Amino acid sequence: VGYSPSHFSLAGKMFQKQFEAMAASHPKAKFYTCDVDDAPLAAYDAEVTEVPSVVILPLGLKPDGSRYDKTDMVVVAPELARYDKVLARAKAAIDATTVIEDPQGARPWQFDPATGTTLPVHE
Repeated sequence: VGYSPSHFSLAGKMFQKQFEAMAASHPKAKFYTCDVDDAPLAAYDAEVTEVPSVVILPLGLKPDGSRYDKTDMVVVAPELARYDKVLARAKAAIDATTVIEDPQGARPWQFDPATGTTLPVHE
């Protein structure tokens, strides 16, 4: 779960502590912050178009046994400048996502030169 603020975004700074509290309440998930100005390619890869946004990319297996991939990514951005709703909508999306731990463990995604982004490991 990634939080994407920007150094110029007042809303990003205002909700940083709430994001950290949300991270503490979900110990099984990995949380990180990525400033879109410091890492614009990461923001592009995560399809961040507004700040602050929360990107949820489940890693592991779906309840049906298939793997999550980038098509399962959820980007929660402020709609109509309602910055106060971003974290609540992100929490609802996280709570609605069921991830089964992969018995093979977590594996890093691979760079895709065709798209300039990353893709999960294919078997």
